[in-house]
Amino acid sequence: MPQGFTVLLYGPPGTGKTESVLQMAKATGRDLFKIDISTIRDKFIGESEKHTRRIFDEYRESLKKPGFAPILFINEADALIGRRTSVKDAVDQMNNSMQNILLDELERFEGIMFCTTNLETHPDPAFERRFLYKNKIVATRCECPG
Repeated sequence: MPQGFTVLLYGPPGTGKTESVLQMAKATGRDLFKIDISTIRDKFIGESEKHTRRIFDEYRESLKKPGFAPILFINEADALIGRRTSVKDAVDQMNNSMQNILLDELERFEGIMFCTTNLETHPDPAFERRFLYKNKIVATRCECPG
């Protein structure tokens, strides 16, 4: 059984995926270890992969601190969990390497992780079994009287 709690929230933009994670962190008194994918990518060969590994290393270090486990939050994870492609250039190689690192980390993840994506179709099949929960978030409309 997996040690960690990994959740993929997916659905159209504006349905509250990000806000849901923020509210869960607030309601449980947990820090949010938020990752911006754009800060991971690097133009130099091998650096994006190092940044990806560093995220998980830093998260594991944060678990050693007293208190509640923080939530590792990868917002707009489309670039990391999309279907892997055949390698045509260095960018494809980098993307596939980053995905492989994430797959490996998910396999042995301890802690709490939420990923959000606008992808309506399922992610790469390799990710399917590595997320404990996959929830589609659908917009609801509240009309208040008067």
